[in-house]
Amino acid sequence: MPYAGVVFDQAGNLYGTTYGSTTGVYFGAVYKVDNTGHESVLHFLRARDGTRPFSAVLLDSGGDIYETNGEGSFGRQGSVLELNKLGEPKLLFSWGKLHMGTAPGSFPEAGLIRDEEGNLYGTTSLGGTGGGEGTVYTINHLTGEFTVVYSFGAPPDGCSPTGELVFGADGSLYGTTDIGGQYGWGTIFKVDPTSGAETVLYSFMDGADGGNPLSDLVEDSEGALYSTTAVGGAYGYGTVFKFDPTGQTLTTLHNFGSGGGDGATPFAGVTRDQAGNLYGTTTAGGTRSPGGRPHPQRCPLGAFSGWRTCRGGTLWDRERPNCSGERGRRHPCFGFWLLIFSPHG
Repeated sequence: MPYAGVVFDQAGNLYGTTYGSTTGVYFGAVYKVDNTGHESVLHFLRARDGTRPFSAVLLDSGGDIYETNGEGSFGRQGSVLELNKLGEPKLLFSWGKLHMGTAPGSFPEAGLIRDEEGNLYGTTSLGGTGGGEGTVYTINHLTGEFTVVYSFGAPPDGCSPTGELVFGADGSLYGTTDIGGQYGWGTIFKVDPTSGAETVLYSFMDGADGGNPLSDLVEDSEGALYSTTAVGGAYGYGTVFKFDPTGQTLTTLHNFGSGGGDGATPFAGVTRDQAGNLYGTTTAGGTRSPGGRPHPQRCPLGAFSGWRTCRGGTLWDRERPNCSGERGRRHPCFGFWLLIFSPHG
């Protein structure tokens, strides 16, 4: 079952991960689909590699593949894995039980990005020195040294980053947190990769602006950031938004759940084409969704949200009393909906 999206190489081949495998022996796989449509498994994930990859892979110019695993490996709390062209694995870092609530963090759900020197950057959804609310980390491409750049703390800071980071034009790292912030519904933040200084740029209110941003940010040529929220908006079923980091203003571009078959509850972010059009998916809804709309996920700070069901499967389970506690796990529904629209109207 592929949870994340796919990545192209320069030859037109696609690379991705699966969350599990049909064999029952392995805990996910890294695969390739070549430009003729032929699919091959590059590596089956074993417990020692790390398991349950939530995010897309990262390719470097030499053809090596980098990916994160949300669970498993030696400490059972996730890993960063590198595969060479032959699919041979190299474990770059493994989070362990001793890391829960401590400096290195635990449970990396987001994918990786690279700076110009080849250093890797990512986030963990829990752990760190700020009370176990997640971290931003880096891995040196030459030495393999692992360093925590920033540890998230108690509100009004954000908690539980699950989306991939993005480098802004100013060299800062930008990202979202699922929960936390001034109102408990997540944040948009930036971190200086050198000093580790963090700034909360925006706190979601679960009103017209949405709440629980789970996904990656995408930057345009003018520095504006685009993504989605899983809940909130005009109808309570999530939004697509644009954020101006300079003016720290957020604009809602689309509200899900109007009843027009546009889908509901987006977990993933958006992709921009050269004309500025945005493309994305929702976990439920659409014109073929049986029995009406799904129940939206509600997970404010200090509240408990248990099992949520949607048409075809479980949507979410999470327990985060006071922005910490047991790790939430994402479960996709059957029947995704593709959204295509222009932010320019």
